Amino acid sequence: MTRWSHSKKQVRDALDEADAAGFDVEDTSGHGHSWGYIQCTVDKQRMQVWSTPKSADNHAKQIRRFISRHSHPKQEGEPDEQL
Repeated sequence: MTRWSHSKKQVRDALDEADAAGFDVEDTSGHGHSWGYIQCTVDKQRMQVWSTPKSADNHAKQIRRFISRHSHPKQEGEPDEQL
């Protein structure tokens, strides 16, 4: 079960992937048309997540593209994340 309250299933699934990849996912709903954002933990770049995207499939692809472009390899000596 997902922990995100986004109204589109495709976007919720992409947010789950971002969270699993170690990105910060922030729900800031209530601030205009934006649902929140995804932030890379390494270089602190953000991507806006829209609450009502025109195409949920395309928006999910954009989120996955952001994840793939900002997936940085682990540096030597970094501890493994434990659940």
